[in-house]
Amino acid sequence: MTELLYQLFGVERFDADGPARLDWATPLSPAVWIVLGIIASLAAWATYRRLEGAREPRIALAGVRTLTILALLALALGPQLVQDNQRTERDWIVVLADRSASMSIPDASGSFDADARVSRDEQLREAVRASWPAWRQAASERNVLWLGFDSGVFELAGPLDESASSQSVRLDLGDADGLRTDLNASLAQAFRRVAARPVSGFVLLTDGRSAAEPSRETLQRLQAEGIGVYPVPLGSPTAPPDLAVASVDAPPAVFVDDVVPISVSLGTLGDEDAVAAMMAEGVRVELVDTSTGIVLDDQVVRTADEAITLLTQPTDAEQGATWAVRVVTARTDLIESNNSKPFELDIVDQPLRVLYVDGYPRWTYRYLKNILLRESSVRSSSLLLAPNRSYIQEGDVAVARLPRSPEEWAEFDVIVLGDVRAELFGLEQLEQLRAHVADRGAGLVWIGGPASTPATFAGTPLADLLPFTARGIDGSPGLPSWNGAITLARTDAADRLGVLRLGETADQPWPERLLDPATGWSRLRGVQRVDPDRLKPAAETLASAIPEGTWRPGDNPAAIDSATPAVLTMRYGSGRSIYVATDEIWRWRYGRGEALPERFWLPLVRLAGRGSLARTGKAAVLEAAPTRAVIDQPVQVTLRLVDQSLIDVAPGTIEVTVNDPNEPDAVTQLTLVRTDTSDDTGSYATTWLPAAAGSYVLTASDPLLPAGDVTAAVEVALPDEELRRPEADHALLASLAARTDGEVVPVADLANLPARLPNRELIIDAAPTVEPLWDKPIVLLLTFVLLATEWIGRRLIKLI
Repeated sequence: MTELLYQLFGVERFDADGPARLDWATPLSPAVWIVLGIIASLAAWATYRRLEGAREPRIALAGVRTLTILALLALALGPQLVQDNQRTERDWIVVLADRSASMSIPDASGSFDADARVSRDEQLREAVRASWPAWRQAASERNVLWLGFDSGVFELAGPLDESASSQSVRLDLGDADGLRTDLNASLAQAFRRVAARPVSGFVLLTDGRSAAEPSRETLQRLQAEGIGVYPVPLGSPTAPPDLAVASVDAPPAVFVDDVVPISVSLGTLGDEDAVAAMMAEGVRVELVDTSTGIVLDDQVVRTADEAITLLTQPTDAEQGATWAVRVVTARTDLIESNNSKPFELDIVDQPLRVLYVDGYPRWTYRYLKNILLRESSVRSSSLLLAPNRSYIQEGDVAVARLPRSPEEWAEFDVIVLGDVRAELFGLEQLEQLRAHVADRGAGLVWIGGPASTPATFAGTPLADLLPFTARGIDGSPGLPSWNGAITLARTDAADRLGVLRLGETADQPWPERLLDPATGWSRLRGVQRVDPDRLKPAAETLASAIPEGTWRPGDNPAAIDSATPAVLTMRYGSGRSIYVATDEIWRWRYGRGEALPERFWLPLVRLAGRGSLARTGKAAVLEAAPTRAVIDQPVQVTLRLVDQSLIDVAPGTIEVTVNDPNEPDAVTQLTLVRTDTSDDTGSYATTWLPAAAGSYVLTASDPLLPAGDVTAAVEVALPDEELRRPEADHALLASLAARTDGEVVPVADLANLPARLPNRELIIDAAPTVEPLWDKPIVLLLTFVLLATEWIGRRLIKLI
C-alpha cells in the first residue's frame, strides 16, 4: 500500500519499506488549523447564505468551498513527505582461535573422560562443536568474525552457517602448526579488521602461551574503546612435566656376547615441582630392540640428573642394528615424541683376538691364560718371555714369535702386557705396537708387576700409552707399592663403560664383601700406588685401591681421601689403554671360584678390543651449550681432547666448521682457543652467535683430528619457538581479562558466552529525506477537482 501511494505521488527517493510522515515547510499547531477551518467554513457559508436556491445544495457547495480554501492554504504552507533515515548497526563479536603448534600439547581434559588427556587443539574443537548452536543463533543477530592466529591473524576457512535448519559446523579451523605465537600483534591486527565498528568483545580460545604479551598501547586502546577480552583458557593451568631422552652415547660397533654400555641423559620441561614429583614415583628408562620390540635392559631413575647406563649382551650378529632408548612414565608426559631416541650399531660375530705376553709364570698369568682359553668368544695366544728371549707359547692359536711387522700386529685386537721387561721388545716393535693401538684401534691391557711393569717402559714408545706419567716427580721410574693390604672399590666411570660388574644383580654391581678385608681373600697385597697427580688428562679411574682400616660397612668408598687409582683407562688414538695396578685378582677365586676373576678380566679385555671393530675412536669430544638455542643467543662451543696422543701435541687453537642448513654451500669457521695451558688438559672454547634458525652441525675441521669424526649438533630456533616453552600461561589470560574489564570463561561455559557479551549495536540518525507535495501533479489535480466540483454544482442548481 505504501509503495502504491509513493507511486501516485511520484516519490522516488524513499525506501519503499520505510515509514514516511506528512510534514509542513511552515508547520501550524492543531489549534491554528481548527481556527482556520472555522474561518474557512464561515467564509464559505457567508458566500452561499444569501443566494437563492435549495438549502441542502448550498450547504454542500459551501463545504466544497471550505475544502478548497483549506487545500489552497495547505499548499501555501508547503506540504511535504518526510522519511526518517535511522538505521541500526549490529555489533561485532571477534573470536580468535589459537592455531599455533603449542595447541598440539596433550595436557587438556577430555569432555567425556576427565582422566583422559587430549591435545589443546582437540579441546578447542570439542568446545566449538558443543557451543555451535549458540554461536549460530548469535550470528543471526550480530556479526560474528572467526579468526585464527599465531604470529598474526587470518580468516578461518568456511563461513559461519546462519541457516536455522542447519546444525553442522562449517568452520574449518585448519591445522595447529604455527611456529610462533604473538598475541600482541594478533590483537592489533584484529582491531584493524573491525576498525570503526561497534565491538562487543574479543573472545580468545588459546592456551595463553605467547612470545609477546599485549603491549601497553594495545591495552590502552582496548580500555579506551571499552572492548573487553574474554579468554577461554585451554590446556592445563599447571603444565604436566615433560621428560625427554636428551642424549644417547653408544659404541658404534660391539662383539657378540659383549656387554654393551649405553649412556643416557634425560632432559626435562615444565614445572619443577611437577617434574620432581614424577621422578619421585620412578621413571623407567628402557633399551629396546626396535626390530623385535624386546626390552634389552631397563633402569628406574628417580632424579633427572642421575647417571644412567643401560647394559645388554647381544647374542646375534647384525649389521646396522637399530635400538632405541625410551622413557616410560606413570603420569602423562607433556610431549610424547621426545620420549624415544633411536640409534644404530654393528654387532660383529667374530672372536676377539688376544695376545698375552708376560715375563714369568706368576699366578695372574696362570689364571688369566686359562680364563681366555675357556672363553669361546676369544682366540688367545700366550707367551712367556725370558731375558734370553726364549719363550714358552700357550693358548689356542700358536704364534712362532712376537710380531715384528704391522701386518703381524694386525692379527690381534688386544695385547695384554704382564710383568715383562721392555728390553725384550725391539724399539721398532714398540713403535709398531703404539701405532697399532693409535691407528688400528687395538687395545692394550697392562698388568702391573713388581719387576718390570711399568718401570722398564719409561722412556720407550709405549710410555705414551700409560695412563700416568712413567716417571715420578723425583724422576724415578715405575710405581711404589702399598705397604699393607688393600681392597678394591668400583667407581662411577666403570658404570659408563659397562665393566667391573662383579655382583650377581644389577642393583649391586660390586659386592660389598670385596671391600671388607675381614673376608681374608678380598685383601690384596703388592698393589701399586698410583699418585693421582701423575694421571694424564685423558685417564679415567675405573676402580680405586682402599687401604685396610679406612673403610667401614656403610661408608662411601669415593669419600675416602687415601684411596688411589687401581684400574685406569685412557683413549689413545683409535684405541684404548687399560692399566691394572695389581696382579692379585686371582685371590678372589677363594670367594666365588672363577666367577669373580672372569667378571673382572673379560669385560676389560672386551672394552680394550672394542675400538678395533670400527677402527676409530673419539679423539675428542665437541660440545655445544645449550644444544637448543635461539637466534643471537650465545652458544658456548667447547672441545676436549680425550686422546693422550693428541694432548701431547695439542696446538694453541683448533678450527671448527659450522654447516648452515639453510645454505649448504656456506660455512662458518670458528677458532677455539686453548682455555688453560698450565695443566695440559687439552680443552678449547669459543662463543658462537647463530644468526638463523635451523639444525646446525659443528665439525672439528682441524687437520689434527680425524675428518668428520668429532661433531656436535645444535638446534637453533626463533626466539619464541612454540615448543621451547610448551606449558600454558593461564595467568597471562586472567591478567588480560582483568585489565580490559573482560571475564575469564571456562571452556565448559563457552555456549553461554554469546548471550553474556554486552550488546553494543548502534542506532544511527541521518538527515531525513524530504519530498515537497505542492508541485506534484496529483496535488494539482485534486485542487482542480475541488474547483471543478463547485463550478459544476453551481451550474446544476443554477446559481450562476
